[in-house]
Amino acid sequence: MTSMRPQAIDNKRWLYLVDSTVLLLFLGLVYAWSNFVKPLEVEFGWLRSQTSLAFSICMSFFCLGGFVSGFILRRHTTRPVMYLCAICVSSGFLLASRLTSLSGLYMTYGVLVGLGIGLGYNCTVSTIVKWFPEKPGFVSGLTLMGFGLGGMALGTVSTAMIISFGWRSTFLQLGIAFAVLIVCCSFLIKTPPKQDRSSALTAEGEEQVNLTTAQMIKRPSFLILFSWGVLIAAAGLALIGNASSLAIDMGSSVETASLLTGLVSIFNGGGRVVIGLLYDKIGRKKSMCTISLALVAAFTFIILALEGKNLPLLTAGYICVGFSFGGIVPINNAVCYSFYGSENYAMNVSIINFHVIVSSFLGPFLTGNLQTMSGSFTSAAVVMAFFGAAGFALSLLLKKS
Repeated sequence: MTSMRPQAIDNKRWLYLVDSTVLLLFLGLVYAWSNFVKPLEVEFGWLRSQTSLAFSICMSFFCLGGFVSGFILRRHTTRPVMYLCAICVSSGFLLASRLTSLSGLYMTYGVLVGLGIGLGYNCTVSTIVKWFPEKPGFVSGLTLMGFGLGGMALGTVSTAMIISFGWRSTFLQLGIAFAVLIVCCSFLIKTPPKQDRSSALTAEGEEQVNLTTAQMIKRPSFLILFSWGVLIAAAGLALIGNASSLAIDMGSSVETASLLTGLVSIFNGGGRVVIGLLYDKIGRKKSMCTISLALVAAFTFIILALEGKNLPLLTAGYICVGFSFGGIVPINNAVCYSFYGSENYAMNVSIINFHVIVSSFLGPFLTGNLQTMSGSFTSAAVVMAFFGAAGFALSLLLKKS
């Protein structure tokens, strides 16, 4: 059900949806991290476990930024959050262009860029979903498609920039561009008037409840949903953080590796829309099971590809990982809205997204260490396939309680 809205308000919300999708497209550059790995390792001689930690830190502060965003939005409008986002992301890239140490990388790209992207991400997603209470899965999926495709669109551009200008100049130009873009987009990210935020019913036709964060975390459903997110995201981030370098290690050129990394982003973005639509059409359980099984298939393909040096199988694995990983956030967003209500949505969904902190260490950091010790990605792929199977079991257990 939808609430009655004047035509002008209905038109505006679609404009806000487009703006949100464009902004998240650019913020999705965070998923193109693997394109920066090789240039940094070549110049400084850093190990894969060390560069993987930078991505883990970035994902951790991404979650922290979402939490800070939810806290600020309880008392203020979206504008201060977006300005803070611009300051953090821009300064992170600008300072990274002058880094000379590993700790500098962790502080600039890891802390500042991660924090800024988390601020902008949570503010954008938690605001736009309130304009479309009747389509939480679709709207979450569409906006987050932009976030997923950012790794492809900007990853390809950043790779070309690194080849032409070097990684320092690339970081510098990204810092300037993000400052301008985020400030401009912030003018079209607005919270809807209270009477337009939601109807009394959810998209499933159930009476909507509004739980506080303290009430939410006491529910068994929260623990199951959080654990499911940890496992699926860990596996997805394990590949995303190593996608380009893994393809290069198999003998691919830098350009081919960038293309394969882009495929992960394409299906990451597309998976968000598809899973969002599936959630609205076939329900929560079947959608979550689909994601989990796709992940098991993905790492099975990757294991076989590594054993036989088979690029088509590796490509199939990348596609399945992108699709599976892309579905996590629309599921989390839609379940959070449906189970726990709209009133405290920004804060509640930021807490659910804290699973990425755990995932980023179970995924990229664990994978980096396993690869450093064994000299191969195969052992990590076996572990990630197991994560997908465990996620399938959790999908069957989740219910509104």
